[in-house]
Amino acid sequence: MKKSLIILLIGACMASCTHTYKQTYNVPPSKYIGLEQIGDLCLPDTTHKKALVFCSPYCHGSELRFKEVYNPVLDTLDTNLWRFYFIIVPVGSEDTLDYNKLMQDCSQLGVDTNRAYIWRQQGYREDYNLVFSLFHSTHPLENTIGGVPHAILLDEKNYIANLRECDFDKRDSCWYVPREFGHFDGEIPDDFQTEDTAQFMLVRTTVGTPPIKVVEVE
Repeated sequence: MKKSLIILLIGACMASCTHTYKQTYNVPPSKYIGLEQIGDLCLPDTTHKKALVFCSPYCHGSELRFKEVYNPVLDTLDTNLWRFYFIIVPVGSEDTLDYNKLMQDCSQLGVDTNRAYIWRQQGYREDYNLVFSLFHSTHPLENTIGGVPHAILLDEKNYIANLRECDFDKRDSCWYVPREFGHFDGEIPDDFQTEDTAQFMLVRTTVGTPPIKVVEVE
């Protein structure tokens, strides 16, 4: 019998990371990505699972997540079955960064720079809401993420991997959040449309936390 995942969350899990860049103008326009381009990469592809990895080489949280979770997992996934897209945030919407230096730093992080793009958004919750709205989900998603690092996982039919969370003190209070690579206990399922009811995460909610917007994803 599978065991439940139990994690006690106290306070904020991850703060957004920012970085100031030198003023240079050598970014290929094709390397900037917006909401429409994310949809163009993923929606027509109905033969691969996809991982949208939002990260920054200048965020210590990204360094740790790549070292401890992303790199070990990505090294084991079959590239015939998966497509990986690395979305670098936040860098602003103007061509005012040293692109070559940025790609060097991303490569050291573990990013495949051939599949790396620069996001025009800042990584706020509202920005992730827009990404969620592109795809499907078996349940409405509570938007609990902001900043970096985060990975949004999609199956071949562009359903978002989600995970049921329940309040540690009120077990009947449950909701669904995006499911990360680190949330899987064992093999990643064939699709994200069939819920494994034995898998859930217990969390302890904090008092006075602002309400979280629920995103309806069809």
